[in-house]
Amino acid sequence: MAKATWETTATFADLRGYLGQPGCAICSCVGQSRRRFLEDLVYENINDVGLRDRLRKGGGFCLRHVRALLDRKQALGTAILYGDLLRQRLRSFTERGGPRALPLAQDCLLCQVESESTRRATEVFAHALDAGRLQAEWEASEGFCWPHFITCRRLVRGQRAVLDRVEERCLADVARDVEALIASYDYTWTGTRSPEVAGAWRRVVAAVTGETDPAARDERT
Repeated sequence: MAKATWETTATFADLRGYLGQPGCAICSCVGQSRRRFLEDLVYENINDVGLRDRLRKGGGFCLRHVRALLDRKQALGTAILYGDLLRQRLRSFTERGGPRALPLAQDCLLCQVESESTRRATEVFAHALDAGRLQAEWEASEGFCWPHFITCRRLVRGQRAVLDRVEERCLADVARDVEALIASYDYTWTGTRSPEVAGAWRRVVAAVTGETDPAARDERT
C-alpha cells in the first residue's frame, strides 16, 4: 500500500481521531463501519432489491448483529427486512415438503462489513506506524484490544518494539485497575473508587476479547 494511498484515506483520519479516545481505536473504526452500514440500510437502501435478496438467501443477520439492528430502534426498516424473512417461512407451508429449516445468518452482511473494516484499519495503522506516523497518538492511547493488537503485530515490521511497549503498558494499567476493583469489594475496604477503577470490569473484558459495542467504552461507572 503506497503512502499516497493510506495517508489520504478516511481510515487514517479516523484512526488518528480514535487513538485519542477511550478504548481500542480499531474497534471504534469497526463500530463506525457497522453503524454506517445499518443507517444506510434502513434509510437509503431499504428498497435495494439485490441487497434484500442477499439478506433472504443468507437468512438475515447473525444474532449479534440482529441485536445491533434492534438497538437502532428503526421500526419501519426492521419490519420490512424481517417481514421478508417471515414471508419466506410462511411460503414453506404451501411448498412441496412443507416447513423446513432455512438458513440462519450463513452469510451475515454485517460480519463481512466488520471483517473488511478490520482489515483496512489494521493495514493502515501498520503502514502508518512503520512510516513514523501515528506514533505519538499510539503512545498516548489506551492501546488495542488483544485480538486487534495481535493482528496489527503481524503486520508491523520496523516499529514492533514501539507497538509492544505501549500495549504492555496499557494492559498493565487495566490489570492494576482490575486488582483495585476486586480489592474494593473486601469488607474492610473504606476508600472511594475512581472512575477508572469502577469501570475496570468492562475495560478488562474489552481488552481481552474486543468489543461488540464501542459505546460501552465511554461508560466509566
